[in-house]
Amino acid sequence: YACGERTLTEITSLALRQGLLNLQLTQRLMDKAQLRLATGKEVNSGIDGADRFFASQTLLAQSQDLANLLENLGQNLQTIEMAQNGIEGVTKLLELAQSKAQTALDQQAFAPNQSLSDQILEDDPVAYYRLNELAGPAINLGSGAVGNASYQSGVTRGAAALYEYQGEPSAQFDGINDRVVIPNSNDINVGNQPVRTVELVFNADETTNRQILFEEGGGTNNLAIYIQDGQVWATTRDAGDFGPFVINQNIEAGETYHVAVTFDSVDRNDFRAYLNGEEFGREPVTQALSSHTGGIGVGRLNGSTFFHDGNQGGNGAAFRGRISDVAIHNSVISEERLRERADALEAPDADLELQQDFSELRSQIDQLTRDASYRGVNLLRGDAMQSIFSTERNSVHVTQGEDITSYGLGLENLGLDTEENARLALSAIQSALEKVRSFSSTLSTDLSIISTRETFIGQGINTREEGSSKLVDADINAESAKLLSLNTTLQLGHNALFFINQSRSNIGQLIFR
Repeated sequence: YACGERTLTEITSLALRQGLLNLQLTQRLMDKAQLRLATGKEVNSGIDGADRFFASQTLLAQSQDLANLLENLGQNLQTIEMAQNGIEGVTKLLELAQSKAQTALDQQAFAPNQSLSDQILEDDPVAYYRLNELAGPAINLGSGAVGNASYQSGVTRGAAALYEYQGEPSAQFDGINDRVVIPNSNDINVGNQPVRTVELVFNADETTNRQILFEEGGGTNNLAIYIQDGQVWATTRDAGDFGPFVINQNIEAGETYHVAVTFDSVDRNDFRAYLNGEEFGREPVTQALSSHTGGIGVGRLNGSTFFHDGNQGGNGAAFRGRISDVAIHNSVISEERLRERADALEAPDADLELQQDFSELRSQIDQLTRDASYRGVNLLRGDAMQSIFSTERNSVHVTQGEDITSYGLGLENLGLDTEENARLALSAIQSALEKVRSFSSTLSTDLSIISTRETFIGQGINTREEGSSKLVDADINAESAKLLSLNTTLQLGHNALFFINQSRSNIGQLIFR
């Protein structure tokens, strides 16, 4: 029995130890299965599988690096969107500026399309002297057989222009003895003249003394324009037939005026005088102005003429001031045309409100482009932005900004103060719109490029994360089934240990009996 007792004891002890080891192993397997079910991963550390674990970690690290790139690309897209919003605003402001410039032209806020000289020449004068020469005679620009006029007694050449719009130098008269003499001609004073217009531009230094602006003929038959007693006077006389007629209008020293007289014995049968295109008097005439061969003088008497208070001979009545654009027509120039002459003397300012609006629009363009910055990058002021598409930084796209401030668009020094400037502004605004639209198209292309690469990088992140999961993720169904099986095994193991332990107790009882 001793030998048998030792054998049975050893057997039960061995079985008991083996059962305990099996239970421990089963428990460990259950713990592992429970961990996999809890984490969803088959490989939770390098111990579970170094190759798979570290390969998975590498893919996750790559995925995170790409996620950082993706975040930066998202911000770059926002930068472009901010710039596009700014472009829309600048485009609207440019269209408003374009409208303002066009309105200024439509309102005809500027001087006539034709200069004074162009208007005079268009009416085909027989004699036209601009008095703008710096040397030589006064050239006749008219179409009649009238010679050039002569400057006498030191008339000062090249004096300041009398009007703004395409004005030329004028002739300065000293009020002592200066004069311009126009030669006698059948087209002017030799022979009968049924119709006539005389016009000129002047600016008197003083208006008290008697001063000749223009006179032709003598004390019998004549036509004259002169200054006296703060007025400009117009007179004509044909001895024994009509006149003398005297018409006058107040003027101011230092002011530029366009004065004209018309003589019409064919249709209207009157003599009229105009100052700056406005009629200031008329008298009736019954026949053509008879031959009046007395000399023709500008700025001083050339022999004699008939004034409002009678005939005056000699070479006095000198003018002190400036004269230009003396024209003689053997036709009657209409009041409308004479008014256009006066309008051409200066280029009126454009509508002040339009200019202010235009200036404000330029200012708003600058403010808007300044406010279009995003995270310190302003594509509307020439900044560049870099988009990186790979972690190795060898795949890069640069979005180059454009200067679309008023300076960058060529609008900085433009205004609407003259017709030429308004036209230049319209042209510059059109160019600016084309530049802005072209830049908008470029940004749209860049937006598409970055969006495409953003999508691609997002797909790359998903691919790497999926690959990482495939390396370490657990099969939940398999692990659940395994846990159920291990739980059954563990239960059976517990039962087995119970029976072994019970058997060992029964053996002990038998021995002691």
